[in-house]
Amino acid sequence: MGIELCCPRCGAALVKSAYNGRIGFVCPQGHGIALTLGAVRALCGSRELVNLLWHKSGESGSDGGAPCPVCGKPMNKVALDVEGQPLELDICRRCQEAWFDPNELETLPPPSSEAVTTEKANNASAGVKKDSSWANSPLGTERLLCFLFQNVSPEDWDHVENPFRYIAVGLGLPVEADAPPLRRLPLVTWTLIFGCIATCVLTYPNLDMLIREWGVIPAEFARKDGATWLTSMFLHDGFWPLIGNMYCLWLFGDNVEDELGKIGYLGFILLSGFTASLCYLLPNTGATHPCIGAGGFIAGIIALYAVLYPKVTIGITGSSRMLVAIPAWLVFVLWTLFQLFMTYLTYGSKNGGVAYAAHLGGAIPGLICGFIMRYIRARRAEELDI
Repeated sequence: MGIELCCPRCGAALVKSAYNGRIGFVCPQGHGIALTLGAVRALCGSRELVNLLWHKSGESGSDGGAPCPVCGKPMNKVALDVEGQPLELDICRRCQEAWFDPNELETLPPPSSEAVTTEKANNASAGVKKDSSWANSPLGTERLLCFLFQNVSPEDWDHVENPFRYIAVGLGLPVEADAPPLRRLPLVTWTLIFGCIATCVLTYPNLDMLIREWGVIPAEFARKDGATWLTSMFLHDGFWPLIGNMYCLWLFGDNVEDELGKIGYLGFILLSGFTASLCYLLPNTGATHPCIGAGGFIAGIIALYAVLYPKVTIGITGSSRMLVAIPAWLVFVLWTLFQLFMTYLTYGSKNGGVAYAAHLGGAIPGLICGFIMRYIRARRAEELDI
């Protein structure tokens, strides 16, 4: 059964129609047409323009648009000039659908090589397109900062969107180069980070006793009525494990929260944490060493991020100040291989240590959820665009 689309202006059922070889859904009252972003990309012939529309639709203050023809939720308003002509669109980031009022579609530049060249030049002068040569050359401090902070000039470094990236690079931590813009503040992620830090600070004077009391112990997995399955997620054996976990949560969690919504995100975290503990418990049923840490559910977040955004570039500093560019999917593959190798090396150990098997277990819900979401998106796009 197909999806019924409704006009965001009058509520009438949209009619499937062809426009320059692409499928769209037209209001029978003449109020406009709905197109997928893939169709918009083909019609305007400018990848940079569509990327700019997508980027601006995620900026704060861009919400408040008309209801989405697919999901019915408010779309994001995007206003910009295209070759001197004002264009204001409503874009649904969840459904990747754009709504064009009458005469707006004709504002898009035609799919010609001249239009694409002009658009690239305009975007380059506006600082939209990043310098792609950074991945293959040594980076000095100035150029590294320009890349990380979206090619702003040195005098503007005090006003960049995310100055913490500079600190991350200095510490050798990975950074995102082109992650999707957020639609809302990642309040759940921030709360989790604050909660884990506060828990670590408060428990530090009696850390060993509290870890033994509130960590998951395979030989006593049902103690405290199972509450340790939850409390163990927020305990850390010192500040260094805490810093690593919280940085990964901050780096990847905001986009995953943005994708799942706050309630779905919380449910996903609990599922990943539960699965992580279970995968640690099953092969170690007689172990008495407690398992703690947020690494289990963070592994699920990393896995889901890699599946949903496989082409997002992750920058990692190496020797000679080289910033190595790695796609998110490859980062996850390398991470998985490392976890498997360390699980093999530490299998049967009675001395505790990092629970690598728990990390692998936590990643399972992320993979399953991610591929299900991609399948649903593909089916939706097939129904709307074929």
